[in-house]
Amino acid sequence: MRFRPLPILTLFALFSLALLASLGNWQWQRYQEKVKAKEAGIQRVTLVNFEPVKGQIQLVYGLANGQPVWRVFAPVNSDGAYTFIDMGPVPGVQPPDYRTIKEPFEGAAAIRGTPVTPHRPSIFAPKPDTARHVWYAIDLPAMVKAAGGKAGPAYYVAVPYIGPDGSTAPNPYAAPNAGDPLPPERHMGYAITWWGLAAALAGVYVVYHLKAGRLRLRP
Repeated sequence: MRFRPLPILTLFALFSLALLASLGNWQWQRYQEKVKAKEAGIQRVTLVNFEPVKGQIQLVYGLANGQPVWRVFAPVNSDGAYTFIDMGPVPGVQPPDYRTIKEPFEGAAAIRGTPVTPHRPSIFAPKPDTARHVWYAIDLPAMVKAAGGKAGPAYYVAVPYIGPDGSTAPNPYAAPNAGDPLPPERHMGYAITWWGLAAALAGVYVVYHLKAGRLRLRP
């Protein structure tokens, strides 16, 4: 076999293959995570002995009914571990000043909610603005560090949302899919699509070099 690859085309093909393969792997990982969460069902966790961490509310960008919101994540300290509580959304495109948000915990009442383990932040997510306590993806280890903690669980606790009038509403993120409405099968389909595109690109690359006479399988 004789192979003389075109340099620029080869670099572009390698980069594209790596990107398509990584996208397929990410979708496959999401599929596995959702299948496990579906099998485990909705669980509950109760925090009793904790201390509110004042002045360290973190704001996470999200969507509610198709509209942009900023989810309020309030940390509590339980035996040295910082656990974030998903308290509710603040509507708007621009993030609010975290210092103007009322501290959600004043007493020592128990907190009961759903533990949600977020998936790893996407490589395409914008970088957080830690000075403004603004996050565009949930990164619990980094959020714990930004709030002044050293360690915390791999989940946050989603509690029912409390409105201005004191009424409660279900937390849309208190579900095995962590607020992601796509079923696991869709992620499998996306993974197959990305991998299929990678295979097609590899096939086009080989055929092009064969026709150009740069790849010969026999004399």
